[in-house]
Order: sequence, then structure tokens, then C-alpha cells
Amino acid sequence: MHEFEDASPLASDRTALRRRLHRDGYLFFRGLLDPGAVRGLADRTVSALGEHGWFVPGTRRPALPPREGPAGRPPHGDPGYEAALASDAFQGLGYGAELRRLMRTLIGDDAFPLPSWAPHTRRGGHPARGGQLRAVYPRSIVPVHEGMYEQQDYRVFGVVDMFTAWVPLVPVDRSMGGLAVRVGAHANGLLTDRRLLDHGSGWATTDYEVGDVLVFHALTPHAALPNESDRLRLSADLRFQSTRAPLAGAFAYGMRGSPEFVDAPFMRHAWWEPVPDTVRLVDRDLFDFEPPLTPSDFVPVPGYPDAAPLDRVPAL
Repeated sequence: MHEFEDASPLASDRTALRRRLHRDGYLFFRGLLDPGAVRGLADRTVSALGEHGWFVPGTRRPALPPREGPAGRPPHGDPGYEAALASDAFQGLGYGAELRRLMRTLIGDDAFPLPSWAPHTRRGGHPARGGQLRAVYPRSIVPVHEGMYEQQDYRVFGVVDMFTAWVPLVPVDRSMGGLAVRVGAHANGLLTDRRLLDHGSGWATTDYEVGDVLVFHALTPHAALPNESDRLRLSADLRFQSTRAPLAGAFAYGMRGSPEFVDAPFMRHAWWEPVPDTVRLVDRDLFDFEPPLTPSDFVPVPGYPDAAPLDRVPAL
């Protein structure tokens, strides 16, 4: 498996970032975030989970999950998971200066993070959350989890030009089940079958350090390596898009003035911003059957003219 190419030298160059993304489908940034701040978030996450039985008391060793499903303990609705996700520290991650600056350089000045504080009871078992905490059990406890299958975020969100920022909250080397991407495969369109990561040619990953960020497009195939360690792999998924792209109506709860708006305590902070009211909402929930592909401002899409030359991509 190949090593990621570090895009850190390109972080302030919009054209260079878009050219690299157009080619590879991903951008990796070593040490983009303040490691101390991320460790603080990890400590608060462990504390919230630990209060609700996720760890063996007095340790960071994961407790055996209740067998409520094939992947063990389902996170959504779990009081420890919900407390960790709703914390100021987690909610503020997507609004932090470094990450917000990067995503607006890449996507455009109107880029915004998708909301992630929908109450568990609003939309059944999969509340509409653009950001999620991932707590992946060791393989010795949960042999196969959903993230080990090759997947594309477009199939969940139905928006072509949506981006994921994957942030490890703890050091995640290859043995702990870090995320891998299939380089350049975003240009092939939608995956046609569901398969486990095959470790074959074309895949790339790294030994992640605290402060690293992996950004990839909604059409980029990605999957997690198995967690061969004895610890929980803790990471965050954060999702961003432009107001030029449509937004699933399931996220209307983050738009101030919408009848669906859901207030939350962390909104008192200066860093918080609502979903822009200029974005067009479409009637869609998460995991609905994906709509037909549309042209992209950033990557090739089969059947449509290429987004290149990239200097024509809107730069607001």
C-alpha cells in the first residue's frame, strides 16, 4: 500500500490544491491542526464514553460492547456517544480557524460545515449528522465493521461536490485501522459492488499523527484498515460543501429561521455559524437512493465534460 503525498506545502494555494484533488481525489495534511487541542478533544471524548461503560474502569482498554448488532454497540442514541458528539470541543472542530481556512481555500469562500447535532430521535436510527465521531473497536472484539468496506460518501449524502475531512483524535498507525483511499479512482464514477478493502494496488494510507487531516471528495473510494490493536480507534468525520451545491433537506435543522431549526448550547460561542440561508435544500434524507450523478466543479465525472481547466472553477 502506498504512502500519502503530503499536500501541506499547497495549503494556501487554491489552484494547486484543486489540481492535486482533481488528479488524486484526496489531500493529506501532516500537522495541520494544533495537536494539543486535538488531544484535549480526545481526553474529553474518552471521559464522556468512559462514564457510560465504553472502557474497562480505570483504563483506556475498550470494554466488550453489548451485542446489539453485528458491529457491537450502536453509537447513535448511546448516552456516552451522544454526550461526546454534543460537546463544545467536538462541535467546534469543524469551525476551527485552520480547518475552516483550508476548506474555504479549496472549495470557495462560501464553504461551510454540515451540521452534526441532530437529536437521535428526529429521524430514526440514522440522524442527519454531517460530522460524526468514530469509535472503532479492535478486530479481536468486532472482526468486521462497516467502515472496512470500500465506500463513497456520495451514496449517503447524494451531493457530488461534498468533501470529508477525516481527523484522527489519537495516533492511528496502520495496525490501528487508519483510513485508506484508492488514489485516482474518483474519476471512475460510482462503485458497482460492495467489497472489503483488498490492499491491492492503487490504495494509499499513512501512519496518522495527532494534528493530521485527510480531505477527500464525495466520489473518492475509501475504506478503513482493520484495527489490530487493543484500543478504540477514535476519529472524527467532518463534512463541508459550498452554497453552490444543493443540501439534503434533512440538514434544515442547522439553518436559522427554518421551521426545522434545532437550538443547542454551543451556539453561544463566537465560532459557530448556521447553515447559510442561500443554499438550496432538496427533498432528501441520508441513505436515500442516490440521485443520478451531476457535473462537478472539482473532479472528472463520467459522461460529463471535465472540470478542468481548473482556473474556471468558481473562486468566490
